[in-house]
Amino acid sequence: MIKLAESDNYDAVFGSRLMGRENLSYWELIKERPEYLATIISTFLINKWYNYNFTDIIGAKLYRTSSVRKMRFDTYGVGFDFEFVSKMCKSGFKIGELPIGYKPRLQKEGKKIKPYHMLHALVALFRVKFFT
Repeated sequence: MIKLAESDNYDAVFGSRLMGRENLSYWELIKERPEYLATIISTFLINKWYNYNFTDIIGAKLYRTSSVRKMRFDTYGVGFDFEFVSKMCKSGFKIGELPIGYKPRLQKEGKKIKPYHMLHALVALFRVKFFT
């Protein structure tokens, strides 16, 4: 991620868990991993609203420190990451994406993110798009 950010002078690089899996339909992805519904919805909104072509805005991220310092944030907790990504896209920051390896947690380990967290994400996305 660092090499890509430095070579192409990106403000951020997103590590996509879904890049390279474009041959699967959204339905197949959701059947395989239901938690990808949040990824699909939030990524779709970012792409549609800001004319990007990401495959996964929720995966790993690398941010350039100087770019982060230009931003002001209103959200803390679960919605923060979505506010940040949305503000970067709305401001026209240069963002790259590359595939990453991803191994989901085992069921016995439990999920860190719960389905209701998507509400926090949507609120943050809508707030940035329509009110900032």
